[in-house]
Amino acid sequence: MQCLAQFDSTLANTIQQLINADQAVRKRISAIEITYGNKSPEAKKAYDSMVRVDKKHNPILKNIIKTIGVYPGYSIVGEKESNNFWALVQHQDYDTAFQKQVLHFMAEAIKKNDVSLRDYAYLYDRLKVNTAQKQLYGTQCILNPDETSYIPQPTEDSLNINLRRAQMGLGTIESYLGVMNERFSHTLRK
Repeated sequence: MQCLAQFDSTLANTIQQLINADQAVRKRISAIEITYGNKSPEAKKAYDSMVRVDKKHNPILKNIIKTIGVYPGYSIVGEKESNNFWALVQHQDYDTAFQKQVLHFMAEAIKKNDVSLRDYAYLYDRLKVNTAQKQLYGTQCILNPDETSYIPQPTEDSLNINLRRAQMGLGTIESYLGVMNERFSHTLRK
């Protein structure tokens, strides 16, 4: 395994191209949900397209990790592309083994201040939820039973959630839920 010690502009450009495709399909979904609803046939078709994009990215993301042998942190691709790589991995929900591998590399990068604590917290929670475990930071939400607001998925030690969130550079859970409800208001029942 090769470990890159300096900025890699080719890798940064690759990540940028991947995130552009990733975000384009997700923006299209939001527009479709607003126009037709999140349970419409049009939305289902858009979700299927999103899954195809995510699966197409999987071998490329795996190859990046295999090639460099570390998380593509700030020192390798810059802060923006490091965050974009995280977002791409976050969307690999069907490949929890890969998410777990990347989380391990992120933990190593944290020791060198080469990755965002926030990104680590989100991927940690995403992996827990994807493997039917309780999350730690409350970053993964679902609609409440009457679909009028978002709530955190099951969370370990919920009494101390804001303390853990603060340690990772996240705002309070109350503030976060407010943002979620505003950002995804088109999915809520009025």
